[in-house]
This record gives sequence, C-alpha cells and structure tokens, in this order.
Amino acid sequence: MKPVQYGPSGRGVLAQGVEDNGTFHFQIQTDLDAETVNISVTPLSVVGKPPRQLIAGMTFLRSFRSGNDLYFAHEYGPIANEPLTIPEEFALDIGSELEIAQDLAVIQNHTSIQIGYPDLSTVTGREAGQWRRATRLLQGETVTWNWRKFEFNVEYESGINEFPTNDQGVQLLFIEPLTVRVSSEKIQLGHTLVHIHAARLDPHTPLTRRGATVLVPVIPGLASSSAEIRLLSDEESTVVVQNILVGRVDLNRRREVGFATHRLLRSRRPASGTGYATEYGPGGWG
Repeated sequence: MKPVQYGPSGRGVLAQGVEDNGTFHFQIQTDLDAETVNISVTPLSVVGKPPRQLIAGMTFLRSFRSGNDLYFAHEYGPIANEPLTIPEEFALDIGSELEIAQDLAVIQNHTSIQIGYPDLSTVTGREAGQWRRATRLLQGETVTWNWRKFEFNVEYESGINEFPTNDQGVQLLFIEPLTVRVSSEKIQLGHTLVHIHAARLDPHTPLTRRGATVLVPVIPGLASSSAEIRLLSDEESTVVVQNILVGRVDLNRRREVGFATHRLLRSRRPASGTGYATEYGPGGWG
C-alpha cells in the first residue's frame, strides 16, 4: 500500500495500493466526520504474468462478494479490528479466471517453457477444457467420459479384417501424446493411455482404403459407451513405445494409430495393482 493520505481538513483519509503481484488496485476513502467508508477494488490486466503469481490475488477477488467480511490488520499478528461487511448484491465478475490460473500453474510445473497468463478474449472454451483435462491427468486422475463415434487409420496389412463386429464390442487401447497449446506455445506433457471399453465397426460406414492404409469407423458396443484416459509414467511410456506400434491420436478428430491384433500391453493403473489387457478381447481389466 502507498502511504496514507489526508485531506486539507484532516478528516478525509485515502489509502490505496496495488496487490503484490499486480492482480488488482485497492482503494479506501474514509470520511471521519460522516463515519463512512468507500472501498474500490479494480482488477488489473494480468496478461503475460506467471499464472502461479496470480492465484492469491484472484482468490481474494473471487471472495470479495456479499456475504463475506473484510478485515484490516497487520501482515503478522492477531486481527484486532472489527470487520467490514461487504454490501449486498456486490460481487466482482471473476468467472473462470482463477481456475485457468490454477490449471496453468499445474501445467507449468511439468514444462520448462515459460507460460504467461493468456488474453482470455482469445481463449476458446475448448482450449480451457483441454487445460482442465491436462491438469486432472497430471495430478493423477483417471478421466472418464462417454463417446459416440470416431475413426482411425491403420495399415492395410495390419489384420483389420479380424476386428470383431459383434454388438457387445471389444476394448481398444490407444497411446496418445498429452499436448496443450497456450497462446502460441505447443507444450508436450507426456503420453496417455486411452481405454475404450467396448467398440465395434460402424455397420453404416464402410471401410475406406487409402493407399496402404484403411480408415476404420467405430461406434460404442452395446456393453459400454464409456472410455477413460490416464497419464503414463515415464517408464510405462518407454515400454509402450518399444513394444506397441503407435502413431498420432486425437480423441476429438480422426485418429491415426498403430494396429496390432491381440498384442498384450502391460499397464500399472493407479491404486489397482498390475493389470493386463489385449487390444481386442473381453471388455474390462483383469
């Protein structure tokens, strides 16, 4: 805070300053005669700042709303003053800004590329969703969702004719890089294992031959439409790359994957010991 200023009569007091990391400007005007206090909190531009530095200030802004109290005290020691009640119907419009700062701070812990807080007017909901998903994976979560349809490319001689077409479906395993883009930077964060619990060929979409590859359309089997994704450890990623033929995979666009019929993939899943699964076979893990 800047030094406190007094008006000519000494009965008007102004205190103001900028939050340590430049998140907001805070101003208090006190009229000692009228016994009134006017508080102004103004969010500042944080574009380009390190996300972790912004979390404390954004948390304060999120909390500065009706129903909460505001205390003034020294940085260290007990709070001796009575609180000021934040007026009703007062709230700063801090929407997803805090969550984005928290997600990007987690991502920063896993890359040497220096991340600056983005201009949110240029960020799409899809991009923010990718940061949220990457954060959950980096924190050890297994993300589950329901899917409807996708396509992937395989080599023509890969054994695609052995792909079952029964209604119950078979499980599929994919390895895909975990990549996010922040502003103009593309950031590689490791590899993930995608587990489709039950998939079958789409009977309404024929296989399409494209040179040496085949475009394979699949839909959920009747057994399940769920899928899950988790982050592979560095050791698992090395084993997978050495033993499974893999390529680029994007769950939101057309896939390009390696294809190996009934090849075993070893996987250590969190809190469940060691499991084994085939790329094609009964759904679920043993």
